[in-house]
Amino acid sequence: MNNNSENNDQQIPTYDLVIIGYGMVGSIAALLAVQYKLKVAVLEIRRVNELYVPKAGRIDAEVIRIFEQLGLKKEMDALVNPILGTKVVDKNNKLLFELQHPVIEGFAPMYSIYQPDLQAVLHKEVKHRGDGYVTLFEKHRAEAIQQNKDRVRIIAHDLEKDNFFEIKARFLLACNGQESLVPAQCDLKFKYFDFSNFSLNVDTYCKDAITLPKYARTICNTEFPVTCITDSEHHQRWEFKLDPDALALPDINEKIRGILEQLIGHDFELLSSFLHGYETRILEKWQRKRIFITGDAAHVLPPYLGVALSAGIKDVYNLIWKIAFVAERRVGGKVLDSYQEEREYSVRYLLKLNMAVQKLFNSAWLRFASFVLPFLPKSILNKRLDLRTLVRHGIVGFLHPLRGTVIPYFKFRPASNPKIESIDTLIGDDFALISFGENPVDICSPNEIEFSAKLGLRFIKVYSKNQNLKLEGRFTEIWQDADGEFEQWCKKHKIKHLILRPDRLIFDLASDEKQLKKVFRILINKMPSRSNKSI
Repeated sequence: MNNNSENNDQQIPTYDLVIIGYGMVGSIAALLAVQYKLKVAVLEIRRVNELYVPKAGRIDAEVIRIFEQLGLKKEMDALVNPILGTKVVDKNNKLLFELQHPVIEGFAPMYSIYQPDLQAVLHKEVKHRGDGYVTLFEKHRAEAIQQNKDRVRIIAHDLEKDNFFEIKARFLLACNGQESLVPAQCDLKFKYFDFSNFSLNVDTYCKDAITLPKYARTICNTEFPVTCITDSEHHQRWEFKLDPDALALPDINEKIRGILEQLIGHDFELLSSFLHGYETRILEKWQRKRIFITGDAAHVLPPYLGVALSAGIKDVYNLIWKIAFVAERRVGGKVLDSYQEEREYSVRYLLKLNMAVQKLFNSAWLRFASFVLPFLPKSILNKRLDLRTLVRHGIVGFLHPLRGTVIPYFKFRPASNPKIESIDTLIGDDFALISFGENPVDICSPNEIEFSAKLGLRFIKVYSKNQNLKLEGRFTEIWQDADGEFEQWCKKHKIKHLILRPDRLIFDLASDEKQLKKVFRILINKMPSRSNKSI
């Protein structure tokens, strides 16, 4: 009996990672996993072509940089429309006030996208790059999930053939949205916030190409306040703020159509419409041992700032490299406990920001504001919102104020390649010690070098833009500061060394060799070597 049981167990397909959900977040999780050559299974309850629903979305500048790291910059440039903020206007397009986001390093703070086009690009890349690494199960549902000491066991239901089979994985990611059953299957509880709402979301297609605006627009004094997001020359998303009583009106469809005809001013067709209802909530625990909950499955945010998709992508971006490092036995499993600790701070900040902004879009307030705002100074009305990631607890140091922030978009010229590249393209998928003007190997102890080798940390020396490059050997890569901005940044913040994480977050910075020793001690403590008890 025992031998048969062991033989049967060995025949069960086993993966490094199972991803539930093949939407935007799940697709990016699969692409990131492929970069680390993880063996992945994806369970999607629908067919892939059923995921291409006409729909606009928004992503922020940090997510654009993730796509560049994935080698998709060219594809993204053709698909995204920069959004500098939101303008609140009347039905005649007269500006009342605006919410601006800071423009950073040449990136717009937000970008609108037509999701079916981007989703198709991601699926194509997963199919191409994931050959031999990714197995896609369409029309499959995870019916039961069980964990033992070293694996997650999933009972998968083939919905077309109506049969069941088992797969195993070292880790599982739930990326299947706010209707996900995984939190309940893991007995995880939500904390609910006293805020829920409805919006009627309508996607339209204009036959004639229109000029792409740089702002989302909220039109306040139509019968129903509506926000318009233009994601291409032909596609628009309209989000009507409605209460349940308005939805029950017998002529609601005619009213909505009339508002659109007045606002669009072009021939158009309706592509889709659906009622979006949500309860603002966050899971109390985002992890149950080897199971991780991401995106809308872990946190449902109000839609006013359009940050929910970016938050979900950043969840898996934060998580996949840690799973890979544990799977590759570079570090112990304790590292995975930092996932919620690092991501929850940013998500709660976005939640509070959204709930504050939603008050500005309250129907009664907007109608009142349309009369009052024209008489107020513009300096009062232009509000700036900062949506950048900040990590203060988890796998970060504590010496420098810039720790836990995303590194600026520097450009370098590697000695091995005369082409100028961004740091997002050059840095790869490992930790890196980057030093300006010094060879970092020369100031590291044998123990630090040994730890770095186990971790896969790269040593990089940066020359100023006016210096001639020369190869120095001893495991050190040589880069040249392409435009002098890295040197200026180092001088401004009085630093010479920094340790960078695979997700482009700064672990910590040091001004001299003595401080760098402290940074290394912190890193060794935060990224402990694998022990016999590691997962």
